[in-house]
Parts: sequence; structure tokens; C-alpha cells
Amino acid sequence: MRRELANRVRETGSLTNEAVVDLSQTLDEYILTLQNMLNEHKNKCN
Repeated sequence: MRRELANRVRETGSLTNEAVVDLSQTLDEYILTLQNMLNEHKNKCN
């Protein structure tokens, strides 16, 4: 997905293009979800 984001930026030439922003926000949500899951797991193991 990160590569797709970079490709869209290259294709559109813009960081503020709606498709670029939407994909960036989706990627952010996935990253935050994964970080939260890892933190929860880490806390359970302590």
C-alpha cells in the first residue's frame, strides 16, 4: 500500500490530490491499528 501511495503521488504530482489523501489516511489507520494491537499484546505479556 505504501508503494501504491508513492505511485499515486508520482502520477498526480500532488500530495493534496483527493485520491492521494484518501489512501494516505487509510494507510495511517492501518498503521495505528497495528501499533495498538502490538501494544496490547506487549502489555499482556508483561
